[in-house]
Amino acid sequence: MNINYLEIIKEALILNNMTQKQLAEKLHISPQTINSLIRGRTSMKLDDFFKILELLNLNPSFILGYEKQDSAHNLCLQAAIKGLDKTQKNIIITLLKYFHYVNNKKRL
Repeated sequence: MNINYLEIIKEALILNNMTQKQLAEKLHISPQTINSLIRGRTSMKLDDFFKILELLNLNPSFILGYEKQDSAHNLCLQAAIKGLDKTQKNIIITLLKYFHYVNNKKRL
């Protein structure tokens, strides 16, 4: 399986509502450095790699190719949902029930 960890990190930033600048601050490195790391222009130190995964709620086993993609998507969804308030969660649940109903109705 060919996994582009840089793309996953970019997506995880979006899902975690975090900017590259905020990530850089948490890692105590410059925003330019984090941009170079995420674009693949600069090699990433192993320590920074695991800190980034931890800050973005990413599973190292998936990134390193030991787990299926579904597991990573589940982790990203969990991270995104964690930041929602109760009303937002209820809206998502209602929409999911609706789409499930519509999808099952089409099969009949």
